[in-house]
Order: sequence, then structure tokens, then C-alpha cells
Amino acid sequence: MVQKYQKIIDFLLFGILPAGLIHTLYLLLFKTPFSNDAILMITGSIIVLGILPWIFYHTHENEDILHDAQHQIWMLLFLVYVFQLAYLLFFSADFARDKVNLLDGNYGTALQIQWENGTNLMPFKTIKQMMIIFDIPAISNQIAIINLFGNFIAFMPFSFFLPKLFPCMKKARCYLPCIACIIIAVEVTQFFTLTGTMDIDDFILNFGGALLCYLPLYSIYHLHNQPYKNTSL
Repeated sequence: MVQKYQKIIDFLLFGILPAGLIHTLYLLLFKTPFSNDAILMITGSIIVLGILPWIFYHTHENEDILHDAQHQIWMLLFLVYVFQLAYLLFFSADFARDKVNLLDGNYGTALQIQWENGTNLMPFKTIKQMMIIFDIPAISNQIAIINLFGNFIAFMPFSFFLPKLFPCMKKARCYLPCIACIIIAVEVTQFFTLTGTMDIDDFILNFGGALLCYLPLYSIYHLHNQPYKNTSL
């Protein structure tokens, strides 16, 4: 039963995850999330990328070849995701990250201003401020949506990729500290590179999304105390 569910999950994720990554790249390049072209591209990606692994699985019998091919595909998708996430976090023009100049001679002053005015170490302070925006007609709700929803889903794909690529991440005691360290590293890097604020609420949202996405997969993979097996497609 567990093996059956794992194969179904693999087929779904091989269609959905690449489609999501392609759509993110589309947004970065063209900024039109709800155009007909974008919807058609996402639908086509899910269909094509969902069918291809099924065809590959039924045309290859060598387990070693299947395992290696699956691992390489997951690694490629993981790298695409990491590069896109890094662009959004450190280089995106939409968040004015492309205007940062660390060599203009005012780095120390800018860092001090960032610490005094941009850093938040009080849990739920920023989240409450974002929620208030929904009650203020003069301020676009998009600001709150990006800050809340965007931060919540940003690290969710790690819950798929890390257990697939690194066996130790199949255990919650390894995965949870790892994802926490990754998020903290991102927050600290954003602070010192002046590409974003260091906010405890960002950590709460990032970690909450990564945890929420990991729990159902963990439950399925460890159903009846069965060890997770990296099933080949």
C-alpha cells in the first residue's frame, strides 16, 4: 500500500513541481500571472511532465537505471528551484534588491539603519501589521498577500526535494533542524547584504509552510512504521 502511494505521489509531483517552477520563471520574465498563455503553459506542463515519468517507468526494467534517472531529474528540478528562490530573495528587481550597492562607502551606516529600522525580533509583530493592511482601503492588499502568503509557500518545495535527494532528511529530527538553519541563513544573509529585513516573522512563516508541507508526506512515507524508500518511476 505504501509503495502504491509513493508511486502516485511521484507521478503527481513530477508533473506539478516542474509546472510550478516553470510558472515562477514565467512570472519573473513576463510578470503576467493570470494570462491565458500562463494557464495554458501550466496545464500543458502538468500533463506532459506527468506522463513522461510514467512512460519511462513502463519502458525501462533496470532498477539501477530508473533510480539514477529519477535522482538526476529530482536534482535538476531542485537546482532550478534553488536558483529561482535565490533570485527572488537576493536579486529581484520587484523588491528593489538589484539597487543594493555594498561598495558605495556607506555600508556601515546602511547596516546600522537596517538594524534599527528594519529588523524585527518580536514574534507576530509583522504578521499583525500585515493583517491590519486588509482593513485599510488606501493600501493595496497585494503588499500583505506577498508578505504573508509568499513567505509561507517559499520554502515548501524543500519538503519534497530534501527527503528525495538526501536519505537522512527522511527523518523529522534531521529535516526540521536543517530547514530551520537554511531559513536563518537566508535571513542573516539578507541582513548583511541589505537585500531584505531580518524578521522573526519571516522565519515563522517560512518554517510553518515547510513544516505543513512535510507532515502529510512524512505520514504517508512512514505509514505503519514503514521506512521511506526512494521508489523509482
